[in-house]
Amino acid sequence: MTDLDSPPPTPVRAYYSLIQFCPDTARLETVNIGVALFCEKHDFLQTRMSGNNRRIVKVFGRGDQDLQRLRDVKQALRETIESRRDDLGKLEQLQKFASLHVNHLRMTQFMPCRIASTPESEIETLFNELVGLRPQDGLETSSRMTEMLDTVFGLPEVMPYMRRNVEVNVPIYQTRDSVPYAYQNGRLNLIKPIEFPKRQGAVIDKAARNAVEGKSIFENPDDEYGELQLVVVGSFERTKSADIETASRIFEDNRVRLYTTDQLDDLKSDILTNGHPIAS
Repeated sequence: MTDLDSPPPTPVRAYYSLIQFCPDTARLETVNIGVALFCEKHDFLQTRMSGNNRRIVKVFGRGDQDLQRLRDVKQALRETIESRRDDLGKLEQLQKFASLHVNHLRMTQFMPCRIASTPESEIETLFNELVGLRPQDGLETSSRMTEMLDTVFGLPEVMPYMRRNVEVNVPIYQTRDSVPYAYQNGRLNLIKPIEFPKRQGAVIDKAARNAVEGKSIFENPDDEYGELQLVVVGSFERTKSADIETASRIFEDNRVRLYTTDQLDDLKSDILTNGHPIAS
């Protein structure tokens, strides 16, 4: 049997934690600066940290931050995690360790994901998706997709219903997320465009991470906007109908609505039928 005929490896369960910088612990505003990945089956526990502070400066400015000390603290945390693999070899121990970091450098609780190839490649994927700089903060989309959505939501009949650049708290991650569009229909629907990767395991992971976020905001009303719901506009490979079905099941189980880019007319119809015009 050739490599091309070989079946894909069976996905393995793993867990990841976001490492975040929080300059003001009272406000709980954070920026992702690293990720830790744990896979017991592969005896793997590693971190990836941002080698610079560009995202911190971009989000919070330089202010009075001691960026050199922050570099030292990041390095110390990485070394602590990776040197204590024997002590932190179980999920329960890692969750306890993460819960102790509630100061300027903090860790989220470890959340499940799947490894379809190797843990080394998976942690790079997580780092690039969750920590790496994106063209626009809060978006997971190309300029092509942005232009497509702008065309639909910029129509004269749709514009009276649309809010732009809405920021809300995401309780599960203790972060703030920004979406480019939103409309009200009893709940404020947060429209988040996402381009899904080609690899099936990566599609599942990306859907799961956004589903966790969606369930969190659905169950926790926002102080400013009240009850919320996440609406994902997804761009998939046209030949990957199975990926769309899988993502749809994950989102539906977590109170997230999914429209593909081919279903934008359906989303437009829902906005015009059920949306509430913004009060002038």
